[in-house]
Amino acid sequence: MKIKRTKGEVAFDCFNVLLMVVLVFVFIYPLWYTTIASFSDVNSVAMGKVVMIPKGFTLESYKQVFATKNIWTSYANTIFYAVEGTLLSMFLSSTGAYTLSKRHIFGHKLLTWFVLLSMWFGAGLMPTYLNFKNLGLLDKRVGVLFCGAVSTFYVILLRTYFESIPVEMEESAKMDGANDLYIFKNISASAFKKVGC
Repeated sequence: MKIKRTKGEVAFDCFNVLLMVVLVFVFIYPLWYTTIASFSDVNSVAMGKVVMIPKGFTLESYKQVFATKNIWTSYANTIFYAVEGTLLSMFLSSTGAYTLSKRHIFGHKLLTWFVLLSMWFGAGLMPTYLNFKNLGLLDKRVGVLFCGAVSTFYVILLRTYFESIPVEMEESAKMDGANDLYIFKNISASAFKKVGC
């Protein structure tokens, strides 16, 4: 049975579609402009002649970029930080969250407040820089990896997930001979599958 839609509903849908088309253009156009400007003549870009299609097609920009010595090192660093940083962040965040989800641990409330305080109050740029300098982590890959290794928001999010798992399941697993590390590994794997990692 087909439900008849009112004029207001049709108008609302039309407005939504129009709004989405405008938003798509607003978000996509800067990327499109950057792409066509990279294929255009420098003078045409400077004079504002490039709007929707490239003017004075050239690959000079790409020749200059790939002639740079360190371009491949930069790409390798990008891949390294993306892969290693993600793995490190997942490991540290999940272990921290799993620990915080256990209410029977001594000092649980105090530890949770310390973690929450780091989400509300940041040290600032200069203290962070001085801290990294004193630890000898400037200009080192380890420093870049550890700088953003743990996000308090994700720790709290994962902790909430770990707390939602019934205690009885954990007790049952321990009765079957599973230790904390085994339980943590399997629960973490299910958590990351749930969020699509």
